[in-house]
Amino acid sequence: MLPIRVLFIHGLESHPQGSKVRILREQGFDVVAPDMQMAVLQFKRRNSVLRQLLRLPETWLAGVVIGISSVLCIVGSSVLGLTATILLGLIWGAVRGRALVAKAFARSFAACVEVQRAAVQREKPEIIVGSSWGGAIAAELIIRGEWSGPTVLLAPAILKASEWMGRLDSTDKMESIRARSTQVPIVVFHDPSDDTVPHQDSVELARGSRIDFRSVDAGGHRLMGLLNRGELAEAIQGLSSPGDNRHRPDGSSHPATQG
Repeated sequence: MLPIRVLFIHGLESHPQGSKVRILREQGFDVVAPDMQMAVLQFKRRNSVLRQLLRLPETWLAGVVIGISSVLCIVGSSVLGLTATILLGLIWGAVRGRALVAKAFARSFAACVEVQRAAVQREKPEIIVGSSWGGAIAAELIIRGEWSGPTVLLAPAILKASEWMGRLDSTDKMESIRARSTQVPIVVFHDPSDDTVPHQDSVELARGSRIDFRSVDAGGHRLMGLLNRGELAEAIQGLSSPGDNRHRPDGSSHPATQG
């Protein structure tokens, strides 16, 4: 019998060779983990927020405006004019800075979604496991209809990602996932002690849906207890058990799962 093929979507600052991927492979799964080249401040990663920020023309415009403000401050002839220029530059920089970072996050998110969309088509997984930022990416694939198979979300940062991107559609996203849970089998694991992604976010996500929400004591945000105790492996095996036919995006069937 062939091992279960898992598409693992890593977290914001993680990578394809992380401990979760390694342990799942040791537990006998065929794990594919595409590198999203994602991080916040790591310039060497092509989809990082920093790289996206530097690609925005508005970033360079902001630098010019702040530079001009600095020059005006230096040559200002009055205390009042000097103070006004400083305040104006700081306010403009703060407002535009937040907007630019949000836009950069949105571009990073879109790039990560594309990496995983292509991986679904290429690798033809039987199940997707998304961790934190990766959980938000997996949820987006479900919302867009790019993936309709079994899914495990580990402390999914769905609301956090929307917040970072300055998006106002987080409620719509939550509703879409709840609606899709009637056709897509989804298990969500979250530790109440998580200090990175609020546990309550997953509580709200599962409310009024068919999502199988499991609140667990598993070591905080990283949820390594699930790996070490074999609970994640059991969930993957349970979702991949034989049953009625569901379909991958390429039209082929894979074993159905519990609702």
